[in-house]
Amino acid sequence: MLIDTYFARQPILDRRRRVRAYEVLYRAGPATEARFTDGAEATAQVLAGAFVDVELPDLLAGLPGWVNLPRDLIVERALLAFPPDRVGGEILEDVEADPEVLAAVKELRDLGYQLALDDYRPGHDRDAFLPFVDVVKVDIMGLTPHELRQAVRKLRASGVTLLAEKVETQDEFELCEALGFELFQGYFFARPELVAGRRLDAGRSQLVALLAELHSEKATVERIARQIETHATVSYQLLRILNSASVGLTRQISSIREAVVMLGTRRIVELVSVLVLAAFDHKPRELLSIGLTRARMCELLATRMGKPDPASYFTVGIFSVLDALTDQPLRDVVRTLPLADDVQAALVERQGHKGQVLDAAIAYERAAWANLPDLGVEPKAIAMSYIDALDWTENTLGSFA
Repeated sequence: MLIDTYFARQPILDRRRRVRAYEVLYRAGPATEARFTDGAEATAQVLAGAFVDVELPDLLAGLPGWVNLPRDLIVERALLAFPPDRVGGEILEDVEADPEVLAAVKELRDLGYQLALDDYRPGHDRDAFLPFVDVVKVDIMGLTPHELRQAVRKLRASGVTLLAEKVETQDEFELCEALGFELFQGYFFARPELVAGRRLDAGRSQLVALLAELHSEKATVERIARQIETHATVSYQLLRILNSASVGLTRQISSIREAVVMLGTRRIVELVSVLVLAAFDHKPRELLSIGLTRARMCELLATRMGKPDPASYFTVGIFSVLDALTDQPLRDVVRTLPLADDVQAALVERQGHKGQVLDAAIAYERAAWANLPDLGVEPKAIAMSYIDALDWTENTLGSFA
């Protein structure tokens, strides 16, 4: 069943910070990750749960999904049950390049499956895989700068695509980019670039203020309409979206107030939130997706737990990416905004129930099951909230295409 599946997706991005694929991560459940003592069982559960029980395009937004391949599943050609344009495999670091494994890898490659060599380190006896893989993943945290440069020089000669994993900062991203890496994995796109003295430009600062006003406890139809109308670009974009075929309204809307009345404050706030986050177009689109998924997951969890005002949980989720969007510490962004005290506490200190729910959303997003707080709900409800949030995000962003 869908609700018995526990997984997360971690994006793989290119030099322009566009998502090219997802690595699909799995455990038996938030409290039972130690149950899996061999990688073959874990990957089998990924393939059965994330690629069969869950509709693949919904989970991965039409992009390829990569799964870990231990020796047994390589030899068994486990990927053959899935289309090669949708599923790829990562050869784990403990797989030896013996003749049986190399024959299976070659067959998968010849059939069109994209294969990656995971956790590559110079000097190890894994070079026999290089003629049969498309991508080599280099864990940059495990290498000194000298070792990293050595690895790049050696791998370039083999013609593989280089992927830097565990990229944590803007500086690391820029170093790897300069060295010739083409793909990247890590949290660099979701963390602020620390630049001393940087201020948010006036236009984007006004958008952040608009976002806060829309999510204020004092928001009313008149107040929301007035706030949106003061931002000409947002007003124009909103009316254009509402009058497009994707929204499916039966008649044209001519004013922001009419739109708020007709669709309701909740829907308008959601749409404008997307517009505001998308205005930070110097940031990767995946950050927008992360913010929306967190927001929706927080709201769904609050609803399933019967908490009052689940919309305020949505607010916590949507604001949790503002540090990465604005390149400022979240504490500095939040303190000047008209947000409720419990929302600010949840964002800055992870305090209160809203802070716990945000922690749960972030932990699930990153497959950090050990960090998942006890919310007093069934793990299945958390899994369902995550999947529903992904689906809602993809549908919402599809309206803006």
